[in-house]
This record gives sequence, C-alpha cells and structure tokens, in this order.
Amino acid sequence: MPAEGGPDTPIKHNGSSRGQKRKQRDREDSPQRERGGHFRRPAEELDKWARALRSTGDQVDGALSAPITRMAAGIENAAHHLRDATPQDVIHAMEAFARRRPMAFLGLAALVGFGGARLLKGSSKSSRATP
Repeated sequence: MPAEGGPDTPIKHNGSSRGQKRKQRDREDSPQRERGGHFRRPAEELDKWARALRSTGDQVDGALSAPITRMAAGIENAAHHLRDATPQDVIHAMEAFARRRPMAFLGLAALVGFGGARLLKGSSKSSRATP
C-alpha cells in the first residue's frame, strides 16, 4: 500500500481549473491594469468632439439643444472611461454592449466599417494624385 502523499497518490484538485486559470490571468493582467492609459490620444480627441458639441448645443435654441448636450455628455463620459482603460477593458465593454444592445452594436459596426472604407478610399486617391 503506497504511503499517503507518495508518488502513487492521486492528486486532489480543490476548485475548478477554470477558476484557477481566471486567477492566473488576473495576476498576469494586474501590471497591465496598473499601467492603463493606452487610449489617451483617442480620449483627447473624444474630449475635443464633446467640447465642440457642447458649444454647438449652447448656440442652438429650441428642441435640438438638449439632445446635443446629452450627446456631448455621453462622449465626455466615454472619453473619461477610455482615458484609463486597458485594451482588455475596452474589449469587455464592447462585448457587454453587444450583448445588451445587439442591433445598436451592429449598426455602429457598420458605420465604422463604412467610415473606414471611405477613409481608405480617400487616402488611396490622394496618394495617387501626389507626384
């Protein structure tokens, strides 16, 4: 009979391996979380857009002022969260948004795709026109 704790003793696992993998991943991600700030430049651009929208909202009278101001506040909020986010945080946020509002996510994805295509198309024409 093998001695307890010897080489023939089966290994007992406490907890799930999935939970252990998640803890390991969190430990590996913690230095990355501390760094943050991967999206400072896009956050600054969003802040500029929000200021421009807020300025437009202040200049517009009537029914359009409130929606423009709310849109500016939403963009400022996104910029604030993006400023200290890691790439993993952004991915998790996009996944959560896609689950909550799939049609809005698909619509935004299509807009980004069309915008990217126009940007690439325009940049290829301008590079050909320049000698």
